[in-house]
Amino acid sequence: SGGVLFIDEAYTLGGSGHRSAFAQEAVDQLIALMTEPEHWGRTVVILAGYRQAMEDMIRHSNEGLRSRFTGRIEFPNWDADDCLRYIREACRKERRPLEASAETLLHEALQVAVTHPSWSNARDCITMQKLLYNAFAVRNVQGRVTTNSYSVEDVHSAMDEWRRLRPAVVVIESTATVLPMPPPVAMPVPMAIIPGPALPAPPTRDRDQAMVAPHQAVHSG
Repeated sequence: SGGVLFIDEAYTLGGSGHRSAFAQEAVDQLIALMTEPEHWGRTVVILAGYRQAMEDMIRHSNEGLRSRFTGRIEFPNWDADDCLRYIREACRKERRPLEASAETLLHEALQVAVTHPSWSNARDCITMQKLLYNAFAVRNVQGRVTTNSYSVEDVHSAMDEWRRLRPAVVVIESTATVLPMPPPVAMPVPMAIIPGPALPAPPTRDRDQAMVAPHQAVHSG
């Protein structure tokens, strides 16, 4: 008995889009166990997930669940500076830094990318760093690499591919329409699927919200 129960993507336990008999049974069991003597005052329960989905889940859950999770911890999204800092460090550890002009262009591109509806912070930064590596590898195969660093061309290629993978979506009266992105500034470079370098572990900041049952806090002494 006692400890921490962390439930990621907890919005699948309920909400307008996640109603099922299995989810309801899980919620019922969770509420029942939280009030058992072996867990009361000894177990911390944390529900984590995207803010809007979590709000929807709590709003549509039963009163027992809502009354037990009143504490909120929100982790802010990464801004362009945070993203550039992570990618720069990943490139440094790979011993293939960004050229100054490439870093400037990447920062400008990230200022737009972080406003995308499906932007996922560290996950997308990892993807972009891998796309940079692929673009560099293509240039290397083509015999066009003169320095062991990421160029403006690599940034253009990586961002073009990222836009292709994550098109803009506009929702109008519950109908999703995929809109084409603006044409790339540079000529696209064919992508190569090449194993990427080892990446540093991303920080814990993410577009998540953790909901904590305050009365379930562990007491010491």
